[in-house]
Amino acid sequence: MKFAFCNELFKKWKVDRMCDFLVKLGYQGIELAPWVYSISPKDFSKIDKISTVIHKSGLDIVGIHNIFWGKSNYSMNHPDKSIRKKTSAYVCDLVTLCSDLGGKVIIMGNPQHRIVQEGTTYEEAWANMKDFFRKPLDIAREKQITFCLEPLSNDQTNFINTAQEAIAFIKEVDHPNLALMLDGYSLSKEDRKNEDIILHTEGYLKYFHADDANKKGPGAGKTDFIPIFRSLKHINYQGYVSVEIHDLTVDPEVTASRSIQYMMKCLDFINSQG
Repeated sequence: MKFAFCNELFKKWKVDRMCDFLVKLGYQGIELAPWVYSISPKDFSKIDKISTVIHKSGLDIVGIHNIFWGKSNYSMNHPDKSIRKKTSAYVCDLVTLCSDLGGKVIIMGNPQHRIVQEGTTYEEAWANMKDFFRKPLDIAREKQITFCLEPLSNDQTNFINTAQEAIAFIKEVDHPNLALMLDGYSLSKEDRKNEDIILHTEGYLKYFHADDANKKGPGAGKTDFIPIFRSLKHINYQGYVSVEIHDLTVDPEVTASRSIQYMMKCLDFINSQG
């Protein structure tokens, strides 16, 4: 299990300063929201500069997330095929961007961009989402990028709210480059215990966002990560646990420090139990 941090909280920092700070704390990866640096798939010089600085620091670029920032006219399951086609083409470009940066995963959360539109049934939105993914998944296979589908709580969106639904979608699509990710906040909204949910994701879970039920970092609220990490260890999860902060008003230094200290403390306790 390795630790990463999402770059949004450090949006006011220079890339090298952020990297040096995270490395000193013990993080091994960085998850990029492209909007922070205004990176587009065609910004080859900027892509090269940012990826070079990050990799030189010793951090992995794990992948990208929050991919539709500022793009309200995009939708992954819209009944209008032209909108899905436009969105799909954009995501295909992002697969190339992720690959050029040296990343391996693209987080598919995006609650506002998968809402079931008025007049559309859930089943229709489901079929539309499958249609949307066809071409991006083919390019993802070529570029060795994995899309990580994130179930999001029903206070954020009305489509694929649980891990069980996400796994059903992944099974139906049946593509090696589509996997599951889980998020601490959304897990807290499900009607099952976090650990019970995680234990049923073996073979599907590729990525994990560590955030508290209060939308801050692990250790900043009441979410107990010991049973979460114990369950991840039980299913032999080998991927990244990436700290995602929804409340961007918190102090980045305090939050990054407290988060990894708390997570390491949880792991130490679990390991001490044998």
